[in-house]
Amino acid sequence: MANKFSSTIIKVASLVIGLTLGLLLIAKVQLELNYDSCVIERDRVYQLSEYFEQKDNDPLEAEATSGGIIPALCRYVPEIEVGTRFTPIFGDGKLKTEDGQSYEYKTTIVADTCFFDIFGTEIMHGDSKLILNSPGECLISSRLYDKIGSEIIGKSINFDYAPGRPVTVSGIYEVYSENSSLADIDIIVSMPSIGNYTYDGSQEMIGNDRYSSYVRLRSDADMAKVTEGVNKMLREMLPWDELRAAGIEDYNFKFNAVSEKRMSDHSVKTTCIILMVVALVMLFTAVMNYILVVISRLVDNARQVALRKVLGAPRREFYIRTLKEACLHLVIALAIMAVVLIAGQDLIRDLLGLSVTTLISKQTLVVLVTVCIVVAVSCGLLPGYIYSRIPTTYAYRLFSDSKRIWKLSLLTFQLVFSTMLVCVLSTIYRQYDYMMNKDLGYDYQNVAFIEIPNPSDSTYVLAREIEKLPCVESTCLSNTLFASLQSGNNVSLPGNPEQLFNYACLYWNESSIVETMGLTVVEGELPKRLDHPGWQLKVIIDENFAKQLKKHTGWTDVIGQTIISTEFGNSPFVIAAVVKDFHIGSLVSSDDRPVMIINGNILANYVLIKLNGMNANNIETVQSKCEEFYPDLELTVKRYSDLVADNYRDTKRTRDMIIIGCIAALLITLIGLIGYVRNEIQRRSREFAIRRVMGSSMRELTVLFLRSFSIFSIVSIAVGVGLGRYLSGLLMEQFADKIAMAAYIFAADAILVLIIITAVILVQIRRVGTSNPVDYLKSEEN
Repeated sequence: MANKFSSTIIKVASLVIGLTLGLLLIAKVQLELNYDSCVIERDRVYQLSEYFEQKDNDPLEAEATSGGIIPALCRYVPEIEVGTRFTPIFGDGKLKTEDGQSYEYKTTIVADTCFFDIFGTEIMHGDSKLILNSPGECLISSRLYDKIGSEIIGKSINFDYAPGRPVTVSGIYEVYSENSSLADIDIIVSMPSIGNYTYDGSQEMIGNDRYSSYVRLRSDADMAKVTEGVNKMLREMLPWDELRAAGIEDYNFKFNAVSEKRMSDHSVKTTCIILMVVALVMLFTAVMNYILVVISRLVDNARQVALRKVLGAPRREFYIRTLKEACLHLVIALAIMAVVLIAGQDLIRDLLGLSVTTLISKQTLVVLVTVCIVVAVSCGLLPGYIYSRIPTTYAYRLFSDSKRIWKLSLLTFQLVFSTMLVCVLSTIYRQYDYMMNKDLGYDYQNVAFIEIPNPSDSTYVLAREIEKLPCVESTCLSNTLFASLQSGNNVSLPGNPEQLFNYACLYWNESSIVETMGLTVVEGELPKRLDHPGWQLKVIIDENFAKQLKKHTGWTDVIGQTIISTEFGNSPFVIAAVVKDFHIGSLVSSDDRPVMIINGNILANYVLIKLNGMNANNIETVQSKCEEFYPDLELTVKRYSDLVADNYRDTKRTRDMIIIGCIAALLITLIGLIGYVRNEIQRRSREFAIRRVMGSSMRELTVLFLRSFSIFSIVSIAVGVGLGRYLSGLLMEQFADKIAMAAYIFAADAILVLIIITAVILVQIRRVGTSNPVDYLKSEEN
């Protein structure tokens, strides 16, 4: 009875571990495959991207477009059923209602009247088309509405990023699901209101490329006619003479199917493959361990099964019996899993970026139920087959078949997959560590920053006041952050409209950016930091920028030379200094464009602060100064290192899931290995006892027992390493800057697994080897 109870616990525990991780990861992958399911008729919806070729430069493709493209296409292309465009204007921030209450909100966008015709959701209040066509009006999400309350309808709100420029809340929409690119949107402002908050380029055909543009084609649309209409629109509406004079030889659009967009992202696709492999490994390992335990119990149950056969029990009875038992164990495991999910829902959100309710929802339920049925059938039918094959002769004699081949086969699969996960884990762990510690060309370890929602001249005073603090080494007012995605502009020369190359523009930064971020000047002298709010036509460029200039102009020295940037008209920028190349953005996607910084402090969205030590006291000191200077803004001092780490959040999530999967797979495998070794030792206990009596040492017994494991263990681990090496290579393809996959690392992974297996076997065999051999001999005699 005790053995049966312990076997049941092992089987249920294996199912709990395997199902919890396996089902969650399968749900995550299923949601990724159905990303943006809110899009109506998504198989006919396309997102537009710009494609253009420049003289002497590689072709460029950009996901954003100009604001006037969609209205023009809808006029020229009859195959377009509906089109819409939108653009973000504010990130996460705070708003104030008319009664002075403050509420946090997520992203705010500006959208046209057809937005909800493509991105479907319930409109809970108001006429969305009327609202999105009316200046000064907006809709808010049900999430934000629940925070504020019903009294907000018809009232105005003020954004912290744009005080004094209110917008009236006229409608409410059901918030988009977490499994959507629109999940973080809380406020949708009408397109005619855009001029109140940023430059209005909603009707421009060229430039101000910030809009996400979508079209839905008619069900009978002919793509050849679509292309014809697009080309006609481009010929008639674009200033081609100006474009060609600027060096642009071709300009067009690509129609990217929304249904394929998510999986066309190599990083997302690779991550899904890895997560799916981990999920299947977990489920397969759990099922294999379940069957292994059943086979281990075969010795105890064989005679009873044979007797039932003698008494006339049909073969199907054994299938039904094992299937019922498997279903019962599955139900118990699912009940325990539900408790685990409820208790660990915060951890699950951190690991997968989705809530439990989203993971276990209508979108995933059918797949998850199907997986559970497959698990139940696998755990029920195979043991039923084994029992049905037991000969009736075992009813009259002892059952001596150990089913060792079956057990070794199941353990082999478990060892292969466990080793594979260990190899993948070591790879992703080293990659994450590499990205977090790589020299980016700037030093951010002691840098903090403050985001200013509505920069003004007083921001300059705040920065200088912070700089006076004893814990602060330097400060810099900055329009952008190195670790963020950067906008681009093109370079030309005065008097020549031909555009030479595209560069990443960091816009306005005080020259103290070099000291604050630890940049290295290699040529020229830094322009003097302004002692008042403003900017000047002096720029700092990196070595790559200087190299490109020399390549296109034949200059031998760039210091003091004058250039033109497309966004700034004909304003002549003078190159004052060249700094050593540094990395912008993240290491996941490479941005190798040259970099330019304009000396100035206007539109300073950030105050960068270099501390003499990154500790809580120093941060609190700066925080106190912010609260003293801006008591109503609730500014927060943040670590720059956290911003860098946030760039690799998805990598960290993948790493953590593989860590958990690896530990769980090893745990299940070890449970099965312990059970197998225990049974083998019990089966061979009389042999060991006789050998002890005959004078064999403990070392000889250990070697004898290990020898029976050596071949299958080494082969299993070798296969696991091969699979792990392949998956690791697949995983590394999503990184622009990656580690080398050295053979010695995978050899170390194999040795680690081998040491764990050996340790388990040694612990188990020690029990017999150190016991009195007479006890085992007596036991056999009885």
